[in-house]
Amino acid sequence: MYFHSVFEGDKLAGFFIYWDLDDAYYIHFIAIFPEMRNHKIGQKILDWVAGNLHKPVFLEVDIPFDEITQRRLGFYKRNGFAEIANDPHTLSSVRMGEHPLWLMSTVPVDNLESYLIKIRDIVYYGTGV
Repeated sequence: MYFHSVFEGDKLAGFFIYWDLDDAYYIHFIAIFPEMRNHKIGQKILDWVAGNLHKPVFLEVDIPFDEITQRRLGFYKRNGFAEIANDPHTLSSVRMGEHPLWLMSTVPVDNLESYLIKIRDIVYYGTGV
């Protein structure tokens, strides 16, 4: 697991967490502090990801149900992510009781099941690669 603090000048603006899955990466969390939103911090994070993580990248996103979740989905799409399937996946919900989420990726995926197993086992159940 990798944890990155994100600064805007000398002010802490947020953080993000990602996991190395051996043949891909999984972005577990991106958080921008409320007072730092609308300053392109999320864009800077995804620009860093695109320039530094040279394997397929996965993340989960809320199924759009309001304006904020619609905007979030659009943000990821504008930055090269696409929904892998219209089926909601419940990787997080297996452990945390959360609602189903869409899995997105920066590349088309033929072997989705193997990535789902890796994400579930490494991120949510703590077993290694």
